[in-house]
Amino acid sequence: MMSDDLDIFYNSDEFGVSALYLDKEITIIEVDDIEVSSAEQKVISVKTSDAIELSDGDPFVIDGVNYEVGNFDYKDSSKLEFYIALKKVD
Repeated sequence: MMSDDLDIFYNSDEFGVSALYLDKEITIIEVDDIEVSSAEQKVISVKTSDAIELSDGDPFVIDGVNYEVGNFDYKDSSKLEFYIALKKVD
């Protein structure tokens, strides 16, 4: 049931934002309540099912801006979502 609820949040017509991850379009949620050290960084959350083989350095494109994964961890003990720290790349 909880994973079904995630589909509501990870809907680009609701709270989610479309992004390109490893040449695959997925929906992310931009996390505003986690502080980052510069404007070149951002934190997002994604469903783990959309980023099964997530690795440091993986590319993301959000609103035409290129990022790479700096680090990541599960959002909580359910392991249904990742928090991902991204850094902007040229």
